[in-house]
Amino acid sequence: MGITTDADIQDSFLIKSFIHSNTDSQKAYLLGLPPREPALETVLLLAKNFFELREYKKCSHLLKDYRVQFPKNQSLIFYYYYSLWMSGLIRKEEEIYENCIAFDIQKEAPNLRSTQKSIIFKET
Repeated sequence: MGITTDADIQDSFLIKSFIHSNTDSQKAYLLGLPPREPALETVLLLAKNFFELREYKKCSHLLKDYRVQFPKNQSLIFYYYYSLWMSGLIRKEEEIYENCIAFDIQKEAPNLRSTQKSIIFKET
């Protein structure tokens, strides 16, 4: 119990997919895994870099077309939907911040006008 055999690896989909995603793509044939799509690997690497740099809109836009071509790729699905969600969350926070500043300006505007009038009348 605790020792993994070759038969366990061949039977378990999770172990196979973990090994597949963490193995050098040129040596995947040793495990009998299907070959990876090199164009997809390049796009996923770029998407991962965008994601780590917090460029969520760019990441989701990059993966938009590939999501239809490779609907079962878990990395692609994760990066696409999570970056889409994060970009929406960031936009929501920006709108809240912009609305708060606009509200503060409107709130402070009457006070600014009255102080400007008092300064003008004191000088003359």
